[in-house]
Amino acid sequence: QIWIHGDNLIMVPHFCKKSYNEANIGFYFHTPFPSTGIFRVFQFRNDILTSLLQCDLIGFHLFEYARNFIMTCHRMLGLEYEFSRGGYLSVNNHGKNVMIRVSNAGIDERYIEDLMKQNGYRRMVKAFKNQIA
Repeated sequence: QIWIHGDNLIMVPHFCKKSYNEANIGFYFHTPFPSTGIFRVFQFRNDILTSLLQCDLIGFHLFEYARNFIMTCHRMLGLEYEFSRGGYLSVNNHGKNVMIRVSNAGIDERYIEDLMKQNGYRRMVKAFKNQIA
């Protein structure tokens, strides 16, 4: 499995699929996906969509961003979208279903604070400070 995070790596799925044809590729957008009207002005718009459609799963923070992606695929490439088993949205890319997931990636602050209070963490910080001193 290959997980790719961030829009600055948007062409990586294309090259991964070329090198590792059997790889399962996931891509997560940490930024909004633009509307179709904005996406149309991008010079390499078809290359970007083709690369993203090599993924098996694409994640977005908000449903609005997922909808923008789905509608862009539909309007620019004529691809259909559907609900799949398990409650996933998917884009049908000529027989290959690309799953669309909407989920927020958050940090549980209390959990992190509790970890930072543990002796093991304090030892690691002390050892790190000694290393860089």
